[in-house]
This record gives sequence, structure tokens and C-alpha cells, in this order.
Amino acid sequence: MSNEDMLSEEESLDQFQNNVPINRTKNERKATIILGKLINGKLTSPLSAMERRNRDTTHVNHKVYHLLCNPSTYINASARISKNKGALTKGPPDDEEMMRFFGQEEAIRIATLFKKRKFRFAGVRRTMIPKPGRPGKMRPVSPIRGRRPCPIDTPSQRDRIVQEAVRGILESVFEPEFREFDVKTKGHFSNFGFRPQKSTWDAVESFKRYGQRCNYVIEGDIVGAYNAIDHDILLGLIGRRIPDKAFLLTLKDLLRSGVVERDGKVTNSLLGTPQGGIASPILFNIYMFQFDKWMHKYAQLHLTEMSEPVRSPVVQNIRYEIKKCQSLLKGLPKGHPEVTILKKTIKQLVHERLVTPSYKVESLPKTPVFVRYADDWIFGFTGSQKEADLLKRRITWFLWIHLRMKLDPQKTSISHLVKDGFKFLGFELCMYKPSPPRKVVQKNAHGASRVLQRTLSRKINIRPDKDRILNRLKYMGVCDHTGFPIGKRPWAQLEEFRIVERYKFMMNGLADYYRNVPNPYVLNQVSYILQYSCAKTIATRRKDTMSQVFKKFGKQLKQDHTVIKADGTKVTKSVYFETYVDLKNCGFMSRKVAHPERPLDPFSVNVMTEPRCGLCEYA
Repeated sequence: MSNEDMLSEEESLDQFQNNVPINRTKNERKATIILGKLINGKLTSPLSAMERRNRDTTHVNHKVYHLLCNPSTYINASARISKNKGALTKGPPDDEEMMRFFGQEEAIRIATLFKKRKFRFAGVRRTMIPKPGRPGKMRPVSPIRGRRPCPIDTPSQRDRIVQEAVRGILESVFEPEFREFDVKTKGHFSNFGFRPQKSTWDAVESFKRYGQRCNYVIEGDIVGAYNAIDHDILLGLIGRRIPDKAFLLTLKDLLRSGVVERDGKVTNSLLGTPQGGIASPILFNIYMFQFDKWMHKYAQLHLTEMSEPVRSPVVQNIRYEIKKCQSLLKGLPKGHPEVTILKKTIKQLVHERLVTPSYKVESLPKTPVFVRYADDWIFGFTGSQKEADLLKRRITWFLWIHLRMKLDPQKTSISHLVKDGFKFLGFELCMYKPSPPRKVVQKNAHGASRVLQRTLSRKINIRPDKDRILNRLKYMGVCDHTGFPIGKRPWAQLEEFRIVERYKFMMNGLADYYRNVPNPYVLNQVSYILQYSCAKTIATRRKDTMSQVFKKFGKQLKQDHTVIKADGTKVTKSVYFETYVDLKNCGFMSRKVAHPERPLDPFSVNVMTEPRCGLCEYA
């Protein structure tokens, strides 16, 4: 059957829902009905029953491979993948046709290969480019997603569908165990990377909620985390819950499927998971779950709390000196030259006592907090520098002995939460040092005065990571190393409507990523850089000055574009750059508004074709 006789899944679903007759084969009609039931939620997936059984985390799944022999598993996986806007990204012709015209016939073909034990993964395509901000280092890039490279490996569409099926099986088995661990640790030890209903902001907010008492934070990063996974260890961990040999052999084939370089050379992988593969995140979480459990066990055994905090001897000595000076002051007559000296000494000692911790840091409640997102993790606790150094050495030992991983010495550091702060997932967290207390005299309604002392409290503050944002803008070519906006000359070849549209999407993406931050004032500078870079790019295209561009199009650089619809009617659309103030005024930055989409990377403007927020006027 030719491709012209086949319809895309989206067209099939529209015609299925509107009861429009479809001139298709019997198998295609069955596939359309199954897709419609899956998307409408009328067909119960076998994974739902498996997830219910695995809510008991001691359950062992002896038979799983039969799910890979069921064609509905791949139709279900294809339906989930097709919901992503990047699912139909242009690629090789065979892959594009399979994604657009995937149906029951292809699902039966894949299931038959699994029944005969003849399915083999084709591997991923990889191209390397320089890594931004890390001179001399390279990272993988896909060569088939437009002009701007995308930093992922690219599996074939058939492999993506099978990986989605494998991911669904693994998630239904291990996600209940992850959730049970979160409940057991009361949220103090959690993994937020690539899990349902969890995001980077959830990870940062979790540390803010539970880490108010922490004073030291260990920031960790693993060298080549995805490429350092030991296949034998990973398969052994999965085999505890899924001792199905056929399924484990499928996973082994997936892990060792290899990489197809640009010249066609195939390199087999002996370590790691394919970065960019759909099943890679859940495999990585299963592998690193041992690290999460070890951190919790270590905190219980070694970071034990004392029965009562021990008072600091320094504070006791200060109090003794204060009482000594006060007793000397009482024995001196008024006007004695020593009175003034003693009063100044008492005042200095009182101030020193107020800013000195009353208890030994080692005896305070440890309140350990562990947050991990993929290979980035932070561990905060109340203790001393010596305890932090010991814990760092223990972590290095555990990762190497049990997981065969190494900590990156450049990215792994120990920070003091008050003095230094730290950066995590594009956010900057710090605890401002309280200012010295001051006394305020207030009079009540009867004219009597009383002395009030301002209350001091420790509070973790979250801000956007300014250095990281400016480095990314510099890498994008819209500013220099000082943050001064410059025009992006490659974009000067585009239409003025498209130029403003791309800058608008970059600003909206950053604002959406940081909209939960209490004080995202850094976005004011980002807004200025993008606005003036956009104006300079338009000026380069028009061969005008920047002032002439602003005079003609206004501060928002409003552009009109005429679109001719299929029926021949003309529609004029307008696009304009929205500054941080504009987004704030229209409610885009409100934390109370739930936005339907959360961009993973606000700088990936080449794949954005629609505005990210429905609150802002676009047409």
C-alpha cells in the first residue's frame, strides 16, 4: 500500500471523532479505533494493572516480556509519543513516514519480531560539537534537526516507539518504589529528575522548604554520568524486581546497541545509556536510586542528633564577662572615670553575644536534606567543615566502589549557605546574613515607652542564576562577555516578523522558567539585552540605525504579517517583543496562574512555532 493511501494519526483521529467515512483497509480501521480509544481513555492499558500490583514494592514481576509481544503496547507507545510537539520533527524519510503513518500493521510487525526474538535496536546517530563554556570538550549533537544543532543522540523512530514501551514497563514497576521512598523520608531525600509531575522548580523549592536550618551544602556532579553506567550492575538491579530473562536480554541489547557516527561507523557501547533515548532517564534513575538510599542510610547512622544541644563555651565566657563588668559598675560612684569605660565594654560584649551562636554547631539538629535532579545533586545539613569534608570523601568512595562513577572535582564543592550560597539547576540559593539587632523605642496610647528588638530569622532566598543566563545569551550571540547587547547577524536574513518572534519566544521561555522565583529582577537586564539585540538585528537587515528602528516600530518592535489561508482569505497577524515589565503586568509572571506548557530549554527557539502563554495577545 502506498503512502498516499495512508493518513496521519492526527487526521485519522479527527475523522474518527467526527464520524467521517475513511476509505482505508480493515487493519487501518482497527488501528484507528484503538488509537481513538487510547487517547479518549476508554481502553485500559496493561501497564495500569501492572502499576497497581507494584504498589506493593516487594512484588516480583516474573513475566513481563509478553507485553512486548502485544501490538497494542506499541500503539499505546506511539499515541503517547505523538502527543509531543517534537514528535514529527523532520528526519530521514523512513523515520518520518513511520511516525506519521504508524498503525496496527507496523505494530504487529514489531510484536512479531519480539515473538521470534529477532528484534534488534538500530543504535543512535551522533555528531560531536564543542561544548559551550567548556573549551576543549565536546558533546553529542543531532545532525537532522535544522541549522542549530540539538545536543542529543538521535534514535530511529522505530527504536523510539520500542523504547517508549520499555520505559512504560519500567516506570510502572519502579515509580511506586520511588514514591514510597519519598514518603518514608518525608520529602527530605528525593529525586526530581525525569519523574511524573516533578520539575526543576520542585527540586529547588524542596530544598528551601526543608533546608532552612542547614549551614553547609555539598554540591555534586558526576563525570559523564550517563556514559559511566555499568550494564551488569544496572541489569542486576532491574533483575531484582523483573527476573524475566527475555526482558533483561532486550534491555541488554538496548544498552549495547551502539552509536552510528556521521561516517556510518558503528561503535558498540560497553558502558552507559544512549543519551537522548526515551528509556535512558528511567534507567538512570533506577541506577542512581541506590545512591539515594545510601545517602539516607548514612544520614541515619552518622548524622545522629544529640539528646540536648550543648551550649557554646564562648557564649558562656561572654556572659561571665558581662556579669563581671556589671558588678564592678555597681560598686563605682557616679562620675567615676571607669564608669564610661565599663559601659562601653558591656555594650560591646552584649553585641558580641547576640551575634555568636548560643550552641555548638556539632550538637544542633542535623536536619539533612538531599535533592537530586538527574546527575546534579545537593546535600545540606547542620554541622562543621570537618563533617562536610568527611561526607564528601565517603560519597566519593561509595560512587566509585558500588556504582563505578567519579565525582567531577571542578563541579563538586562545599559551600557555606550564609557566606557563599550555591547554584543549582539555573537558580542561585543563598541565606542572607542577618543584620545586627537594633533597639527601637515605641510609645503607646498612654504615652508610656517600651523597647522593642527586631526579630531575626533565617530564610533561604532563590534568585535566577545571572551568570548562567548571561553565558547562554553570549553563546547564542546576542551579547558580549560584559552583557552588552549585540545584533545576531545570521538572523538578519530572516523576515522582520520572524526576528521579533524568535526574540519574543526566548524572553517568554526564560520568564516562564523563572516565574516562580520570588524576586526575578535579573530578567530586567535579560529583557534589555534581548530587546536591544532584536533592534540591532532588524537595523542590520534594514541597514538603518537602532534609533530609526525604535522610532518606526516602537519600543515593542511591533511587526505585522499577512497570512493567506486555504480558503483564500487574508489574515493580518501582529507580533511584538514583550519586556519583563509587560509580562509582569499581563499576569504572565504570576505564580497563581498554571501555564499549560513548561519549556525545557528557553533558548531552543528553532523548534518553537507557537507562543508559550495564552495570556499574552499574539494575533
